[in-house]
Amino acid sequence: MNEELDADALGRRLEAVRAVRQVVAAIWALGRAQLPLAEQAAAQASDYVDWIDRMAARLLGPPLPVPPGATLTVVFGPQRPYCGALPRVVAASIPDSGAVGLVGDRLIEVVDGRADLVGRVAFQLPGAAAHDDHAAVGHAVAEATLEHAHGRPVTLLYPRAGQSGVHEAVLLPGAREALVSTPDRFSSAALLANRVLEEAIGGRLTVAIAETLHAETLARVSAAERAKRACESRLEELGATWRIARQQQVTTEILEAVAGREAAGG
Repeated sequence: MNEELDADALGRRLEAVRAVRQVVAAIWALGRAQLPLAEQAAAQASDYVDWIDRMAARLLGPPLPVPPGATLTVVFGPQRPYCGALPRVVAASIPDSGAVGLVGDRLIEVVDGRADLVGRVAFQLPGAAAHDDHAAVGHAVAEATLEHAHGRPVTLLYPRAGQSGVHEAVLLPGAREALVSTPDRFSSAALLANRVLEEAIGGRLTVAIAETLHAETLARVSAAERAKRACESRLEELGATWRIARQQQVTTEILEAVAGREAAGG
């Protein structure tokens, strides 16, 4: 019998697709549960760092534009698998020149072996897979960045949920505009500058990590939804074919049984 109409073979295919659907449904459910927390964390971190940026500009002066190629660019990408085209989208944003730090295992896998990155990758680190990972990942990225910056400006590239491409932010500007007037303060200028820079670095890294995790989670949910629809469609197709094959199998068995009795009676 043709394998396309082999009820047993079709039954095994149905079970395999059902197993895939269970895995996809688990990824979808986990992503849906994580999405509100990831979205909230990204929004809160962005609000805080906007305030820090305004404070830094007021106390230290606005940052001057960073020339291309003279920076360390830290690129944040997804950590977990099953997030669609997101790793490739982030990888396409890596600049053509300058040192690069990579954060996120899936991003690192995508760019592994790229000829244009040979000798340019300063460090590679895992990203955040859950909200609880923010602090540890931020600390590791901060240490690696300070170790490899060597006095250069540092920029961040990271995805944002619902937006195409990536977002760019300055982590460590090379220089700032001179202040026209110095605001009143109770602490020394050096102390304030250090504190503001510490908060700015921590805040910017938190935003990059939170936004990347939010984008990754949304990408996983979208990919799981597409896979669920594909599984449902395939199950309907296989189910219809299996019913036809099963009916043919039953009919064949009945005809063989009748033919056997007639032969025995003859």
